[in-house]
Amino acid sequence: MEPGEETCGVLTSDIHITGGSAEPLECLRPRHQFGQHLIRRDDGGYVAYETDWTCGCEMCQSDEPDDWCEIYRDVSDEEAKYLLGSADAELKGFQD
Repeated sequence: MEPGEETCGVLTSDIHITGGSAEPLECLRPRHQFGQHLIRRDDGGYVAYETDWTCGCEMCQSDEPDDWCEIYRDVSDEEAKYLLGSADAELKGFQD
């Protein structure tokens, strides 16, 4: 990211993604990014995540706007740097 560039800022409090952080963690990627969100856990590790739009479970079918399953995984420092470097960056095969 360029100095002074705004971050995406989407918050997640899902304990599976945040690693049990007491506070919601904010996406570090550039504002209006394409692809996965990226957070840094309290332990310093990075996690990328995105909404699973193909899920048809009961929670995803509810009327609540934020009730969607998320696909997530730990990412290396190199992958995190790639995601932070461009709003157009996307990890290929993320949902495989």
